[in-house]
Amino acid sequence: MAKKILIVIFITFFMMVAGSAVAEETRKVITGKLNINEASGQDFLLLPGIGEKTSHRIVKYREELGGFKAIEQMKRVKGIGDAVFNKIMEHLTTTGKSYLRVFMDINTATTPALLALPGISEKDAFAVVEYRKKNKGFKKIEEIKLAGIGKEKFEEIKDLITVLELKPIKGKP
Repeated sequence: MAKKILIVIFITFFMMVAGSAVAEETRKVITGKLNINEASGQDFLLLPGIGEKTSHRIVKYREELGGFKAIEQMKRVKGIGDAVFNKIMEHLTTTGKSYLRVFMDINTATTPALLALPGISEKDAFAVVEYRKKNKGFKKIEEIKLAGIGKEKFEEIKDLITVLELKPIKGKP
């Protein structure tokens, strides 16, 4: 069984690399704001460029400060330079409720990313990648049902996925 799973993953990876003209990494769409004075370490991981260590540092620094007065104070945390801060600043706030949402683009989702969705099996992930390849991507999220994702599974994941326009890889038409 483990061999079959590895073979499916290898074939999927090979087909994506060899036969696809989409970005090499799963694209994500982030909307909303994250209250940096109330966010957990896990919440910070939703932001691009923030890993486990930096997330831990943010929480620790916030505790030492007694709370952030301005989002710019995040730049004082080791691991958050200007480049990372500029990517995340529009999603940060020091007041109000957090309502940050992250959506996975099914036009670029890798097999491991698809497997992270609730209820998605290796077979499902493979079917999504195959459908995407044969049909030059998805136009809307409901098309994922045409790839064999059942109505029940779709209902479970529909608020976690999105469809972005396919972008060619540099050097490929």
